[in-house]
Amino acid sequence: PEDARIHILKALKGIEESMRTHNDLSAEENFVFELLPFEFRVCTARILIELKEYTKAISLLDQLVEEDDEVVEVWILLGHCHISENDGEAAGECLSRGKEMVTEFLKADADNLLFREQKDRIESLEKKAQNITTGCSSQENAEPTTSA
Repeated sequence: PEDARIHILKALKGIEESMRTHNDLSAEENFVFELLPFEFRVCTARILIELKEYTKAISLLDQLVEEDDEVVEVWILLGHCHISENDGEAAGECLSRGKEMVTEFLKADADNLLFREQKDRIESLEKKAQNITTGCSSQENAEPTTSA
């Protein structure tokens, strides 16, 4: 498990370094991952979350939100990260945004299983965010919920 974590982080760093070299970017430029497809970056954020690299995941997810703020899954992942960092207020804001969108999507397609699953995940995470905000946080708040 720890060996796998180390290898995955090395692989991500290798991708970043390769992208910098290929695109002639300096080490100070933080936008190297913007050159990769959106879905690849969402998957990378999921991996970072599984590795409990929440700060890195938040940074990547914030970039994704700036690029396209209409992707429910990104808001859910960002909310999950903030919960894991014990920031119930930030998590609540992310989850609220995701819930607004998925509620609208469900109005148009009430039988869509993905939207229903996303709504259920948001509601579950909202409870955890509320527990953090009210001071009742516990270690079980950090359980992964990164399924697609």
